[in-house]
Amino acid sequence: MKKTVTHYELNTEKIPESEKPVRIAFLTDLHNCTWGEHNRLLLSLIKAEKPDLVLCGGDIITAHPGTDMEEGLSLIRRLSESWPVYLGVGNHELRLRLYPEVYGSMYQEYLDEVGKTSAVILADGKADIMVRNVPLTVYGLDIPPFFYKRFRREYLPMALLKKKLGVPDSERINILMAHLPRHMRNYLRFGADIVLSGHCHGGVIGLSDNRGLISPDFDLTARYTRGSINVEGRLGIISSGLGEHTIPFRISNPRELVIIDICNHKE
Repeated sequence: MKKTVTHYELNTEKIPESEKPVRIAFLTDLHNCTWGEHNRLLLSLIKAEKPDLVLCGGDIITAHPGTDMEEGLSLIRRLSESWPVYLGVGNHELRLRLYPEVYGSMYQEYLDEVGKTSAVILADGKADIMVRNVPLTVYGLDIPPFFYKRFRREYLPMALLKKKLGVPDSERINILMAHLPRHMRNYLRFGADIVLSGHCHGGVIGLSDNRGLISPDFDLTARYTRGSINVEGRLGIISSGLGEHTIPFRISNPRELVIIDICNHKE
């Protein structure tokens, strides 16, 4: 399976000119897959990029009754040994939490294993972080299950975003992990400088910079399945993801590790 490392940059005056860039590694949609034995290749690639922190946007594991979650949990353990790690909520973690009658104790096992590490789960929560002299706030949006339903096109309203997350401090660099990319423009209007999404696995078959064929909600040629969007200096990134499930192939759509640099370059 082809793999790639994709670099993005946000140029912002919120970071002092004299400060070196803040580097973030963004991982999403692993689905218990591996890059090399026990994800050694993935870990070596992340190490080579020298990030300041690691953000995981959800679906590191797969919600299927009786599925072994060890590969995903092992990756979280190893990441947290070397970097600050913040975990968002994808639809698969959400399912484990909502339907214990289907998945048994899987969600509690997930919480217990993450709890043994320094990784922090952000479910409608935020973390204020200082990276050297740069203040960041990382948000994790816990998207209600209604919005994941197939064949639906309802858009997540701004009022709900603000109710769940509050109002971002415009003096800080605000980063929002929101697993479902369909609502990207509202995420950016919310006030996030960077929005990180996944979920669509690049649309299985890559068509263009932002479009793929067949999203998880069966939207053919969905608008936001991969790539990036820039709105008034705010950057939205949709990762093709680190793995897949159910449809175990990709065409013109490699598995993807995303690296983001936040810097201040004078024009």
